[in-house]
Amino acid sequence: MVRAQLWKRNTVIAGLGAFAVVAFVFKKSAELEKRTIYPRVWIPSMMWSKQFKDNDDPYFQPPKSL
Repeated sequence: MVRAQLWKRNTVIAGLGAFAVVAFVFKKSAELEKRTIYPRVWIPSMMWSKQFKDNDDPYFQPPKSL
């Protein structure tokens, strides 16, 4: 039996589930990201990558934005 009146609750549950999966994948990806060659220009992932926050290379100069 299909209970169409529960569509709002089901939509919220599916949305929260999708958000949880995306958040987990994003967090894990950011933890594992390691660049072997520094980018020549600024890229968005530099905001959350530990490699660029930890300043592991004292001679690295951040790239200038275009």
